Amino acid sequence: MKTCSLAIAAIICSLCLAHPAAAQGKRPGATFQGFGMIAGGRQSAFGMGVADRGRVAVGAAYVGTLTQAFRWTEHGGMAGLGYLPGMNRSTAWDVSANGRVIVGDCGSNTRFEAFIWTEETGMVGLGYLPGSSVYSRAYAVSADGRVVVGYSTGPNQRPVCWTRKTGIVPLGGLPGGSGYGHAYGVSADGSVVVGKSSSGQGETQAFRWTPDGGMVGLGYLDNLVRQESCAADVSADGATAIGYCLVMGAKKSFRWTKQQGTVDLGDLSDGIRYNEAKACSADGSVIVGTASLNWRPNPNVSSAAYIWTPDEGMRKLQDVLVEDYGLDLGDWLLMIAYNVSPDGRTIVGRGYNPRNGFEGWIATLPPERPKLHRDRDESWRRYLPPFGGPWSGHPKAGAKTNGRGSR
Repeated sequence: MKTCSLAIAAIICSLCLAHPAAAQGKRPGATFQGFGMIAGGRQSAFGMGVADRGRVAVGAAYVGTLTQAFRWTEHGGMAGLGYLPGMNRSTAWDVSANGRVIVGDCGSNTRFEAFIWTEETGMVGLGYLPGSSVYSRAYAVSADGRVVVGYSTGPNQRPVCWTRKTGIVPLGGLPGGSGYGHAYGVSADGSVVVGKSSSGQGETQAFRWTPDGGMVGLGYLDNLVRQESCAADVSADGATAIGYCLVMGAKKSFRWTKQQGTVDLGDLSDGIRYNEAKACSADGSVIVGTASLNWRPNPNVSSAAYIWTPDEGMRKLQDVLVEDYGLDLGDWLLMIAYNVSPDGRTIVGRGYNPRNGFEGWIATLPPERPKLHRDRDESWRRYLPPFGGPWSGHPKAGAKTNGRGSR
């Protein structure tokens, strides 16, 4: 019996070593796992985007020394999305709420091009602004999959949006600026876009763009020391923006609303004054990002993924999973939270795994967490087309250009 018990223990141990990223909490509901690798790749991966309820996630994984965009599903695992013709690296940055539309960029040694991917069409290039064929990137897609935002050169980097109906459309710039900028986030129906744009005197400023109002600056945390601010994401209704401001050389996370303006999200209790908000939930009440630590838990790790809510402020996501839900993460160290699902429950990012390598991960919190999900507004779901709806036209966009962004 002892020999049999030892054999069973050895089998269980080997399974744990084969899948060290998986962990199950003592309290039902919370889960965590690493993405692993795509065929022919290695485990260094980034989780960049996640669909509603965490059923689909996207990102990039290394194949050799270059990255390939991937799509992960809860039942099928990770699958590479390939590349555009003539290119050898790709990254998926975001995914629509129903998980059917993925956006990102493909590149080579000389150029990058934004792409959109669906199961029906595969990967399709979105082109560039007229006069350029060098760089374009797609950073975000609306919840309904119809509006894509990012940047394109033409001549310098400019914030743009793409739709099937309009092709590539420049969003303009802030007054006094050069027009340089990037668009990083878009509301559920595509009518509000956020990002950063030059605003004169060498400054870049977070912006909020609408078809009727154009581009409007969101200001800074410290208006006496204006260095840089950037809006990284926006709520489903476009009323809440999140991002970072550079204050005396340190990045500080902020949350913006029309009523309160730009508000500092604070710091980790054991962190230093340097953190960056990456994404927010559909109602803007859950914010995730990364924060620098004042000590290194590992020589390769100097930051921690964080989660912020109005009730609990900024906390390490690792502490929430371990202390609140009893998950055993082993030697995992969660470094960056890149995105959060519209319902605020599923978070994706990058960390340092027990095998001493970098790996993407996905964590899901239970819906009953009272302080995280109290009075959750899910009215954004009205923007969703039928599951798997097509990439179609924007209800209202700027002047059409001659870029080859339409399909």
